Amino acid sequence: MFALGTFLVTRFAANVHLDADAVLFGNIEFAPFDPLLIGSLNLGPQSIWVMAVLCAMNLAFIGLFYKELKLATFDSGLAAALGFSPIIIHYLLMTTVSITAVGAFTAVGAVLVVALMIVPAASAYLLTDRLPVMIGLAVAIGVFCAAAGYAVALVLDASVAGAISTWCGVCFALSHLFSPRDGVIVRIRRVRRQRLAFATDTLILHLSNHEGVPGEEHEAEVGHLRGELRWSARFAADVLALALRQGIAQATDGHLFLTEAGRMRAAQFTE
Repeated sequence: MFALGTFLVTRFAANVHLDADAVLFGNIEFAPFDPLLIGSLNLGPQSIWVMAVLCAMNLAFIGLFYKELKLATFDSGLAAALGFSPIIIHYLLMTTVSITAVGAFTAVGAVLVVALMIVPAASAYLLTDRLPVMIGLAVAIGVFCAAAGYAVALVLDASVAGAISTWCGVCFALSHLFSPRDGVIVRIRRVRRQRLAFATDTLILHLSNHEGVPGEEHEAEVGHLRGELRWSARFAADVLALALRQGIAQATDGHLFLTEAGRMRAAQFTE
């Protein structure tokens, strides 16, 4: 819906006197010029008061209904059985989110609202499975992105909202890359371990099938194995190192032979 709204503004409001920076990116830099006045008393930027009230509202809501929110989110059936209404709790949460979003639009703009409501939480979700830790990480990432983005914007004389959103993207990219559970590096290592394990099993079966038959010595030759199984030299060396490390094969004069542990493992495959 946000993307659709951006498209509609660009497509049908091109001739309207509309400041896209104010609508989409916000004007945090000009927040001090919109003070909250009570009579002749200047209480400071109005945006700070709005965001402070929203922060207090969110803290109070989560603090009062933390257990109910957690239960209704992760096990709505149990929540209903215990007498909680997951639908009511859901709509209370959505109402809080809506009030927060609408109140923050005037202070920081739509892009930054979307970035800070989604990216810190998504980044934290990639880093931990524990909900309290996830909430704390999301808050910490949001604070870091805000501070770092503001500092970069000052140095580059750029949009504060744009710089903060960019830092949110950087944090999400790093979380996606180094996530201990679903990160890109972890997946690459997992796939590599699986390939090595499968290749090692293939090697065991090959040596077992040719053990005690004519041509065994030729079939057990390391160079022949690499060519027959179509392994690169580096991958074959890794498989060989893993087989030797696990004690399922032994190398003698450029030939591989199964150990007793290797024969027992091969027997498991044929059962």
